[in-house]
Amino acid sequence: MEAGSTPEVADLPTARETSRALLWMSERNLHVLAQRSPSPDEFRALADRLFAIWARAAGISPGS
Repeated sequence: MEAGSTPEVADLPTARETSRALLWMSERNLHVLAQRSPSPDEFRALADRLFAIWARAAGISPGS
């Protein structure tokens, strides 16, 4: 998949809305996790999941 090739980032207005939604999703998930006094491994696992979602939305491979 080529970077920027997904419908979520096909044009600037759609990319902005997608980014806004992803930011709120990320913030909310990190906030909820932080309320439970998680371990560093739990934070890392969530960060890895969120990164994979961001990368897919952007049309890039998470391993790139």
